Amino acid sequence: MLVWSDAATQIFYSLSACTGGMVAMSSYNKFDNNVFRDSMIVACVNCATSVFAGFVIFSILGFIAHEKGVSVEEVATDGPGLAFEVYPEALAQMPVAPLWSVFFFLMMLTLGFGSEFSMVECLLSAFADEYPRWFTSTRLRSFIYRTLVIISCFLLGVPMVTNVSIYLQTI
Repeated sequence: MLVWSDAATQIFYSLSACTGGMVAMSSYNKFDNNVFRDSMIVACVNCATSVFAGFVIFSILGFIAHEKGVSVEEVATDGPGLAFEVYPEALAQMPVAPLWSVFFFLMMLTLGFGSEFSMVECLLSAFADEYPRWFTSTRLRSFIYRTLVIISCFLLGVPMVTNVSIYLQTI
């Protein structure tokens, strides 16, 4: 039961169902856009991508466990250990390893940027929609508002590049 609970949590997180990212992004659609069709496509593609990623993850974990002669539970780790310890080890054993490593970390980078853009846009649009006179009445106010939010997010992220980052991520 715990596995299915974790899977459902992953689906809700990747859809940004709790942060409002889908709603914030859909606010840029045309008024007569078929929102139902778009939401079904996004949900189905998201679920299919998660299932495919699960196959890839457990294939790699199974391969490494077989190579080391241990069980999968001993190879699998929570948190950043999976992406930054286990996968690079598997990528190093593939043919043309540097190419696959570049592709893998480019994928990680684009996933991170995509998540971050969605969350920041949700925050920006929430306040801009609620208080348009304060934040978006002129181009200058909009620029200053967006710049201040991005600088604030940057300053909040600075501790994540220090030695305490793993503790903050765990919290």
